[in-house]
Parts: sequence; structure tokens; C-alpha cells
Amino acid sequence: MTAVGRPPRVSVVIPTYRHQDLILATLDSVFAQTMTEYEVIVINDGSPDDTAAILEPLVHDGRIVYVEQTNKGQSRARNLGIARARGDYIALLDDDDLWPPDKLEWQTEYLDAHRDVGLIGGVLQTIDENGTEGWKGKYWPSIDFESLFLENPFLSPGQTLIRADLLKRIGGMDSTIWGADDWDLWFRIAKASRIVMLDRLGLYYRLHPGNASKQTERLLSACCVTIERHLPD
Repeated sequence: MTAVGRPPRVSVVIPTYRHQDLILATLDSVFAQTMTEYEVIVINDGSPDDTAAILEPLVHDGRIVYVEQTNKGQSRARNLGIARARGDYIALLDDDDLWPPDKLEWQTEYLDAHRDVGLIGGVLQTIDENGTEGWKGKYWPSIDFESLFLENPFLSPGQTLIRADLLKRIGGMDSTIWGADDWDLWFRIAKASRIVMLDRLGLYYRLHPGNASKQTERLLSACCVTIERHLPD
């Protein structure tokens, strides 16, 4: 992790809610990163379980910046973390997913070398509760504003790394679009900068009974709102 007093290259923002059994493994995947110039901001979104007590030792040791809010939803929790972020780049990670060890390293190196790119992403690999690999996410060799209407190329923000100044300039996540706030964000980023996906592993997406993506009807409604919002452009 970044030395005390030295600005981090990357701010890792993790909202958490009702995942006391998963959050520590998620954080371990961050602490195992080969790139170490980062800060970790965990936002407890009013979780009614023992999340606060579980994270207290990490707060005490200075390994994470811990913020609490009353339950306002994942988007507002992410925005609170984005506002606190000090890094050049921001990585959004869900509290039930895992990163491969080199995720931050290769994505930071790419953005350092390509100043015209605002977001770099990798492919997604699903795993079950035992860590067994399942289906793999699609690789998109070309992503622009028009292609985003075909489908969301990043099924989780955890696949990506985003320039902090860009993310803050366009206003972060839209908390009115539950479940499709990330897709809406890609549209807004595509209007302002380039989006690139490399055929490299960017995220282990954990499949379990509590996945928010299983709320199909609500998610479909949010996707329709997102498409209708950006069609005029």
C-alpha cells in the first residue's frame, strides 16, 4: 500500500452491504495486488450484519479507509468513495468479487501509456462459491458510444480502471438508475474519452444466491431507462 503522506496512484472504492462472509476475501484480493501504490476506501452502506466489527481490525491497522452511511444504495456509496478518493485512477470493486493479482498493475501501466484513454477494462471470469471457474465474459475489441447500445461490455465495474479526474468531472454514478448505473456511466465516459478492453483477466465475478443481478425485472427496467436516456445522442 502507499506510504503514509504519499498520494496513491489508485483509489480502490468498495461499497459493502450484507456481505460479511465475503468482504474479507474481496479485500485479500486487493491486498495481494502486485501494484502496491493504492488506497482502499470501504463504504458500509448501512449493513445490518457484523460488517463493521469484521472490518475494525483493518481500520485500526490503517489498511483501509472506512466510511459509514445509512442505507442509500450502492451508487451513492460508490459516489461517497469517489469523493474521498485521492488517487490518479479509481477502481470500483464490489464486495463479493475478487481480482487477479496483476489487475491493478497492468491496467495502471496501460493508462499511464495511453493518455487518450479514460477507461481500461479486462475480461470477466465467473467463479462459484467454491472458487470453481464457470463461464467467461465476452471480449470486446472495440468499444464506442454506438456499440454500447448492443449490450453492456463490462458486466461489473470491477473489470475496469478509470481516470479519477474524468470520473469526478462527469459526476460519478447516477443513483437513480439501480442496477444499470454502470452501463449509464460507460455511455457518459464514451462521450468524453476513449474506452478500451484488453483480452486480459480483469475480475473474478462470484456467483452466489445473493447476487443483485438476479433481480431480473428490476434490472431490465433500469436497462430500458438507460437506453432511452442515451438514444437522443
